[in-house]
Amino acid sequence: MESKNIYIQGIVQGVGFRPFVYQKAHQFHLKGFVANTSKGVWISIDGTSDNIQAFIQMIQNDMPEHARIYSIREENTHPTGKNDFSIIDSNQSNNRLASIPPDIATCKNCLTEMNDPDNHRYQYPFINCTHCGPRFTITNDLPFDRSNTSMASFQLCDVCSLEYSNPMDRRFHAQAVACPVCGPSLELVCNNKVIQSANPLEIAIQLLKKGKILAIKGLGGFHLAVDACNDTAVLRLRKLKNRPDKPFAIMSSTIETIQQFALMDDIEINSLTSYQCPIVILKQKHPNALSQSISNPKNIGVMLPCTPLHHLLTNQFLALVMTSGNISEQPIISTNQKSLEILDYADAHLLHNRSIVNPCDDSVVRVIANKPRLIRRSRGYIPAPIDLKKNLPSVLSLGGHLKNTICLANNHHAYLSQYLGDLSNMDTIQWMQQTIDQMIRITGIQPECVACDMHPEYQSSKMAETMSLPINRVQHHHAHIASCLAENGIVAPVIGIVLDGTGYGIDQTIWGGEVLFCENHSFKRIAHLETVLMPGGESAIKFPWKMALSWIVNGFGDNAIDIFNSIQQKIDSDSIKMVKQAIDKQIHSPLTSSIGRLFDAVSSMIIGQVSISYEGQAAIDLENIACDTDHHYQYYFTGKDMTMIHVQPMIREIVTDILSNVKPEMISGKFHTTLIHLFTDLCHHLQSTIDLKHIVLSGGVFQNERLFSGLRRKLMENGFRVSVHSQVPCNDGGLSLGQAYLTNRA
Repeated sequence: MESKNIYIQGIVQGVGFRPFVYQKAHQFHLKGFVANTSKGVWISIDGTSDNIQAFIQMIQNDMPEHARIYSIREENTHPTGKNDFSIIDSNQSNNRLASIPPDIATCKNCLTEMNDPDNHRYQYPFINCTHCGPRFTITNDLPFDRSNTSMASFQLCDVCSLEYSNPMDRRFHAQAVACPVCGPSLELVCNNKVIQSANPLEIAIQLLKKGKILAIKGLGGFHLAVDACNDTAVLRLRKLKNRPDKPFAIMSSTIETIQQFALMDDIEINSLTSYQCPIVILKQKHPNALSQSISNPKNIGVMLPCTPLHHLLTNQFLALVMTSGNISEQPIISTNQKSLEILDYADAHLLHNRSIVNPCDDSVVRVIANKPRLIRRSRGYIPAPIDLKKNLPSVLSLGGHLKNTICLANNHHAYLSQYLGDLSNMDTIQWMQQTIDQMIRITGIQPECVACDMHPEYQSSKMAETMSLPINRVQHHHAHIASCLAENGIVAPVIGIVLDGTGYGIDQTIWGGEVLFCENHSFKRIAHLETVLMPGGESAIKFPWKMALSWIVNGFGDNAIDIFNSIQQKIDSDSIKMVKQAIDKQIHSPLTSSIGRLFDAVSSMIIGQVSISYEGQAAIDLENIACDTDHHYQYYFTGKDMTMIHVQPMIREIVTDILSNVKPEMISGKFHTTLIHLFTDLCHHLQSTIDLKHIVLSGGVFQNERLFSGLRRKLMENGFRVSVHSQVPCNDGGLSLGQAYLTNRA
């Protein structure tokens, strides 16, 4: 006989791991116990050597679907003295390395029970088991026990208690187990009055069918919902939410339903039906019954229901708009009281009494080059760690200003927070601070240093200065490349192509069309887009015609105003003269090498974009109209140690095409093809000084499917090795990971 302690670290809490261990221990006739600890799971067993080894092998090879083992350690010990095998109370420890699992979409078994009229959980909107249900969003602390979640206030009834304690039941030690007798419940509030009804869900559905707006409390926060086929309701929601253009996400009940209005391949179907249930960007099928006010005609963001409540809501509609319940650019609302106060324009509020501990917006995925790419990493993915190939110190990194996330890293693991948003308002900044405190609590990582962006005016940079910790300031685009290195486990030197909208450069100009040589923890800027003035500073982002004028001045000089007037008739002459004067005198017009701003300029020239209402709108519109073409415009390079990318020939040719009435679709197609050829040629050009074939692509511009797929493919055809993102966003949502990755041990 042998006796062993087995210590397992990973995602092993809240995924049915202890019941799994219990059943396997009985299968191999072992005695002892299993317990959650703040480090993971502790198993103490007595048995024959062969049975113990077979048991350990089974744990590693046949673990529950959502479990992940990062390490498993054995040690010999004294006999347990147990006569059987049991699950014992959790053990606390200050040294935490356990991982809370992400929230898991409703499993098929629970859906079957929920739709069975003979089941006591029939149509119960909070049904769950060890294989599905809320996890991260309800967790206050580790270990993942009911007492450490927002389910602690719901006392188990006799039926649920029996299931919870039965080793052979699917709900054995399911911490969020509930039923209509003892679990959370719904209520419907209209005009600040609770509607007295035995079935508030049915009334909510009837309101949606009548074209009403509902604020619905979900898993990680509130959604604003309307019938996606009701154009009047969709337009009314746009007006009341002050969201004139940005696409809405929608939710449909099944894949078969989605096929009525969208095209999907197998990879997109797998993404939709994954346990994360993200929003997936799909191509629209026409004609369809959806309101055309939901999205642009080309693409639409769709998700399947992630909770029983959403299943019950959507199964009577083709689709429901499910957009984040918040004020534009502010955090998602997660409490009943704030919903009633802030979303007061909703016709009704469908609420429940289970608290959301960790607010979490919906994740967004786009399948590009035959692989799901995360645009927003949040619900369903958080807080699963990124497994690193090198040791990091205990570091907290604070990300950037837009699409903010924070990251805590230690040794081989990095824990990114949920998507927090733009740090332009106090509510998001406060949420960021709360998230930092919560992530420290649940990971147990006490930061020894803090990393942030180099930009001195970013709120994240200012927050770093208040923490009384050593600060590592990381250049924005270097962090982009490092985030890709981190998720791919790359330590060798690389050439990084970083294309985005805005990043603070080491020369204090605005970078965004950069090629960097990255080695170890250092980088060298080896090429960039030629700089032009950005008239009005940040106002040029909102008004892309200003960038169009700036690029035309760059390409045509004294004839710029006449040329501009010939292609853009929507701007009054006084505004044009004022902006031209700002360019000529360099008044409040910083230099920028941003490809994002080049996209804005070309979009304004071709489509006539004057202003935008959400980030990236001009570039998205430009991508959406592009046709396939092998034709491209001219460009050239100058310099050796620092290569300058010149695109004035392209700007002049674009203007010629516009004046020659070439279709906008063709001009956009040629523009995209130009960038693909340009950066491929540039990589060959750089080989004369840097003999390196490993290219990394990062930055928010690579959310553009046409550019990303085309450039990746062409580089690979030309013999380059190309590394890209998949686990974290290529946009600023991945910056915090890159900042952490570039932080050395003291």
